[in-house]
Amino acid sequence: DVRRDKLITGVTLWDPQTLANHTITYKQPYTSYEIITEDSLQEKARALGGEASLKLSLLVGPMSASGSAKYAEDYQRTNHEARLTLKYSTTTHFQQLTMKHLGKGNLDHPDLHDENRATHVVTGVVYGAEAFFIFDRTILNSESKKEISGGLQAILGNSIFRTQGVETNLNLTKEEKNFTDKLHCKFYGDFRLNKNPDTFDEAVTIYRRLPSLLGVNNINAIPKKAW
Repeated sequence: DVRRDKLITGVTLWDPQTLANHTITYKQPYTSYEIITEDSLQEKARALGGEASLKLSLLVGPMSASGSAKYAEDYQRTNHEARLTLKYSTTTHFQQLTMKHLGKGNLDHPDLHDENRATHVVTGVVYGAEAFFIFDRTILNSESKKEISGGLQAILGNSIFRTQGVETNLNLTKEEKNFTDKLHCKFYGDFRLNKNPDTFDEAVTIYRRLPSLLGVNNINAIPKKAW
């Protein structure tokens, strides 16, 4: 219902069997990462794949965020902190309704159409998951945000993107270890974790495990985009 910027769940114009008979599934494997240096509302909405309507919802409601979308509600507490956010995004498959059963004369529940509950029918869904790792570090008087951000980006590149395997050691230098020990990490994602990471080492370990957390045949993937 675009009038309320709300997805109406549990209501369908067709019976489950009708939907199953007229749904096509396509594989859509894709994974990407991004390092985000800004912490503004506009940047958060962009990172979440939002358009103008999402930006407005984040600013004034009525959107209720959950999973990776909770990232939009987390802002820096002070100007004396440097922040970088690591975004992980993956898609697994795409489901789409065929055109055969569309049209008012083919509805299993035509009364719902006349109730004016919604403005649109969802005909396609992309499945996948997203995760945001937020790294904060207090800036000392002798340091600058640019210096801290540059150092963290370099360490992230060495620790995550140039090594493979969950159990691979980070191989940080003493200076890098001293740097990462001062980082505080927060996690917002569409993955079920036994424990959210608090440290840089824990965040890297979880980041490397994310593909396996989707489960067999990507059973844990969630709807990412609908139209």
